[in-house]
Amino acid sequence: MAAAPPSAPLSALSATLAPAKVNLYLHITGRRDDGYHMVDSLAMFADVGDELALTVADTHGDQTHGNQPGLYIDGPYAEALKAFPVQDNLIIRAVTALSDLAGKPRDDLVIRLVKNLPLGGGIGGGSADAGAVIRLLCPLWSLDPASRDVMALAAGLGADLPVCIKSEPRVMFGIGEVLTVPPMLPDLPAVLVNPGIAQPTPIVFKTRAELAQGAYDDPVELPEEGFATPTDMAEWLVAETANGLTAATRKLTPVVSDVLARIGIEDGALLSRMSGSGSTCFGLFADQASAVAAASRIAAAQPDWWVVPTTLRGTGF
Repeated sequence: MAAAPPSAPLSALSATLAPAKVNLYLHITGRRDDGYHMVDSLAMFADVGDELALTVADTHGDQTHGNQPGLYIDGPYAEALKAFPVQDNLIIRAVTALSDLAGKPRDDLVIRLVKNLPLGGGIGGGSADAGAVIRLLCPLWSLDPASRDVMALAAGLGADLPVCIKSEPRVMFGIGEVLTVPPMLPDLPAVLVNPGIAQPTPIVFKTRAELAQGAYDDPVELPEEGFATPTDMAEWLVAETANGLTAATRKLTPVVSDVLARIGIEDGALLSRMSGSGSTCFGLFADQASAVAAASRIAAAQPDWWVVPTTLRGTGF
């Protein structure tokens, strides 16, 4: 299906976009003794995502949610998210941990989430939502979102949550929690496509280990001068990088191969690649008009797929 249009502006004390995170490349460079895999990945953020709004209620202790914030979810993927226990929602876990750190109450918070991104899609939806709520709460509770304590808290909740707090381009190392600033990057016209199948990340890593038989990807050396145009960057990505989880996800979810092929045959497509552990894939284009036209054609040919044209921001938000 075509992506839903943006929602009306949220009325609240504060509101923000929780942008989709796209891994331009993802190399699996090793494995720690505790079983976590080491990565080398470039993350950029799209101008589409979930929407999050925060309100502080007049009184504490709303009996509808006890000692936890109220979380109200709507949007095209609301029902899928509501199928999971609310206590497991990464937004609730992030608020709980941050309120404990700040020594602030959380039962007076009301959070509204418009869930526009497909679940389990490899574009950081849950982490983007948690990063957004941390971004909103830190100034309210006089915390520095870039502080060591906040970043450690985020890393403890999810390896890709730290990069989602500021939602700016970063190179991710370690298990994803070690972040460095990349060289100059252009805005990248893109199309995001998800075939409607959630892909649990642990299963993908397990399957990769079975396929790779102990082999790992080489680390990446980004050019110090960066990239001037989307074409320059796409050519370098094709020649020098990959997504080291693609073979595993293709084995688990064969339709991902169809998605990659469908993006790749579009006029003006510079690159067709999977993001994260899938199943969302993306295509890069030289200009926005080409991306919009490609998204329209793909959505028409595959009405059950989630398809959206976007821009990956070279400077973040």
